[in-house]
Amino acid sequence: HPHMISWHFSWLSFFCAFLGWFALAPLMPVIKPSLGLSDDDVYTANITSVLMTVFARFAVGPLCDEYGPRILQTGLLTWGGIACGLCPLINNAGSLITLRLFVGVVGSTFVCTQYWGSQLFVGELVGTAQATSGGWGNLGGGVTQLFMPVMFEAMKAAGAPEDRAWRLALIFPAVFLLIIAALLFTYAKDSPRGNYKDLVAAGVKQKVTATKSAKEGFADPATWVLFLQYACCFGVELTVNNTMTSYFVNKFGLGLVTAGTIAMCFGLMNIFARACGGMLSDYLESQYKMKGRLVAQGVCLFFEGIMLMIFSRMNTVPSAVVMLICFSIFVQSSEGTTYAIVPYVVPDATGAVSGVVGAGGNCGAVIWGLIFLLSGMDASDCYLTIGIIVLCSSLLTPFIWIKGPHNGIFCNPRMTLEVK
Repeated sequence: HPHMISWHFSWLSFFCAFLGWFALAPLMPVIKPSLGLSDDDVYTANITSVLMTVFARFAVGPLCDEYGPRILQTGLLTWGGIACGLCPLINNAGSLITLRLFVGVVGSTFVCTQYWGSQLFVGELVGTAQATSGGWGNLGGGVTQLFMPVMFEAMKAAGAPEDRAWRLALIFPAVFLLIIAALLFTYAKDSPRGNYKDLVAAGVKQKVTATKSAKEGFADPATWVLFLQYACCFGVELTVNNTMTSYFVNKFGLGLVTAGTIAMCFGLMNIFARACGGMLSDYLESQYKMKGRLVAQGVCLFFEGIMLMIFSRMNTVPSAVVMLICFSIFVQSSEGTTYAIVPYVVPDATGAVSGVVGAGGNCGAVIWGLIFLLSGMDASDCYLTIGIIVLCSSLLTPFIWIKGPHNGIFCNPRMTLEVK
């Protein structure tokens, strides 16, 4: 089916974007001594990698409503491939921070991926479709934790010295990004009916401007509650992707490949965990309407916070791995339940809402990164602090009031008279 080809490109493109976006993170234990970097240099680079994505996601959301996801996704992947291709030239902290900033733009491919799902599937399936595509795309973050160390070791085995091996390893994600960009542009479509440009020209689809979409989507209060809650799930996942390999190396004295393998387990839960959140949301919506989606959201966020707090207290590798996996299931399920709500907030400006909520994830990652950078706490206490904040964010769920025929957990002052 043509629309399924487009759906598979939507998650595969985000998967490869993640591969480029976080390619440097699992190599940091090698890059840091190679370039003589400090801990603050590494944390600053981690923050800049997600900071640029904040601005990119705000921009890409409304542009999806105007131009469609296919063109934007192609451009973003091409940009990411070029930026990743320049990473082997890094020679000091300044160039590392600058290139992680530029590569961070590719993280906004997520907005296109989620928007695409809302255009390809009907409302009853949108939670499952978006959660699965987002989860399989996020899987790239987990695969990167093992793929990059393996490529590094392969380059060393081929005879490259350590300082050159990590540079050669960075060429692989750049090539993948450019290949997928070309294939996506050639074979994918914006919607089951065709590409936006053709639909507008034929009079089948009304032209939507990015300015109008941004005005409507950015102005709705429910958008910003979801912004905050997505900061507490996807933002946390990004922070874990940036720090977990180093955490197991530093706290437990593990080797780079072993630590990367454990960190990959966190990302591998995306195979099913985010989809489970979307399916749970779809099921509860079929039983209790919007109230069901909101209950799924609150429960998943609550247990995400609990699991992260417990993980931060683990002092053995086996117990830490078990709790990391439990935490991973809930953080990714929370992401799925969040985006199952997004298409209902302002249906005519779904791209803008998707962009704001997606940017919330990156804003969260910046804030959590600053906790690691500025708090003076060790990594375990940083995770504990973040877990407490996540738990508190679940209490915002009853205040997600969506305009239209939608009930709330306890009430919805914005509900229309179509549903009593």
